[in-house]
Amino acid sequence: MPFTIAEIDASSLSSLLPQVVALEIECFPSLVEPDPAKNASEKRQWLSNATKHKLFVAVDADADGKEDAIVVGFITASYSSICSIVSLGVARHHRRCGIGGSLVSHALSYGVRVYRISFACLHVSVTSPAVSFYENAHHRQHPWHFTTVRTIEGYYADGGHAYRMECDDFGDDLHTETPTPTSASEMVTVLPMSATSPHPIVLSAPHGGTLDPSSIPTRTTGCVCTEPDWNSFELASSIRAAFNDELNGPPALVALNVVRAKIDGNRPEISACECRGEGPGSDAHRLYHAELARACRECVERHGWCLLLDIHGQSHRPAVTEIGYLVTSTQLLQSTLSNDSPNTLAPLLRGSDASLEDLVRGPYSLGGLLERFGEPCTPSPTHPQPVTREALD
Repeated sequence: MPFTIAEIDASSLSSLLPQVVALEIECFPSLVEPDPAKNASEKRQWLSNATKHKLFVAVDADADGKEDAIVVGFITASYSSICSIVSLGVARHHRRCGIGGSLVSHALSYGVRVYRISFACLHVSVTSPAVSFYENAHHRQHPWHFTTVRTIEGYYADGGHAYRMECDDFGDDLHTETPTPTSASEMVTVLPMSATSPHPIVLSAPHGGTLDPSSIPTRTTGCVCTEPDWNSFELASSIRAAFNDELNGPPALVALNVVRAKIDGNRPEISACECRGEGPGSDAHRLYHAELARACRECVERHGWCLLLDIHGQSHRPAVTEIGYLVTSTQLLQSTLSNDSPNTLAPLLRGSDASLEDLVRGPYSLGGLLERFGEPCTPSPTHPQPVTREALD
């Protein structure tokens, strides 16, 4: 059967949504809820996820228009420095026609072009025939194939186990020249908090972007740093993935995909880019902070509070993790920190017997806990001062 693959935006989704939801339930019967109200909410969930994941569908090529389109397959994927395939489904009577493989190729190709990915991963039930599909795709003339790297017990809500599968070779056919991103949504990555996540955490990565759009001029004024925080986005993604595999669901991650030389996500909008409030750079900066605020707000609504972990990188102190609390280097040279010092831990100090000194450099501080696991860091009980007085003079 001839088919075409299309990226679905919000305007197209409303007309195709019933078919996509029905096809997902056909492919994954365990999703069917005995409670009709929960089944009705499935459509609303798809609408919500469509703003956070990319959705591609395979439709009958003979259809005259959107109204006549027959959805025969779909794939959803999230993108950052990697591609995470969330769900793939093909209608029962249209399988073994190359639709599934073409959908995966399309999703990977999109990631290569827009996000410059070189790695993809997914999770699949250990009993699913899709395991063989992903492992042997190259035998079907697809330029990629996935390898099983480990088993995750109890991954699914019903207690079922899953394989984590990874792919780091897409073949030359998928590696084409990366076009300049044209919208703010392509310059910001938003990976939502899992519905099952019990962790009141939001991750952000403002300085790890690699996109270099010609439509945004290089920064020349203000605090200019052209070097990215190397591997900070990859670190944030790895932290999130660890929660996904081992700790019952990942937290949200919001990242700016544009190089720091053009947009600094940790600066006020007026000095974050040369656009000065107008243009694609300012649009991306506003979207990044809007999505970060939304992720924090949703976390507080669910858990009552939120721990924001803003992930950065540094090259001046190899193999040491630096932890920032808005406490200055000069203040850290003091033998004891005052609770009145500016810091980001004020909510934890309220109503607590702990002092700022305890929270920043005590045995149960974040630095103290990391050191117990063999991770050198500062400030911490072992390394209470990140710099010497001579370095500041």
